[in-house]
Amino acid sequence: MANIGYARVSTLDQDLSLQLDALAAAGCVKMFEDRASGARAARAGLQAALDYVRDGEVLVVWKLDRLGRSLPVTFDDKWRSFSGDMCRAPAA
Repeated sequence: MANIGYARVSTLDQDLSLQLDALAAAGCVKMFEDRASGARAARAGLQAALDYVRDGEVLVVWKLDRLGRSLPVTFDDKWRSFSGDMCRAPAA
């Protein structure tokens, strides 16, 4: 089982390094990133991560708010195709 990482910052001048370091420490073998507001529905990096993740792999984020600004935005219909331990924390 592989950990796949996703990191997002809201503006171009913010730094992803804290998130990327945490994802690396969690054992992520591939990472995707976006530099876009959480209010934007279309995020190419998140979509690429979702397209890349396979059955048995885990999508890891530093904090849930990196996925979206609100629960309805974060867990809309695109997540319904995923099964299993969506919200499981990676083993330390």
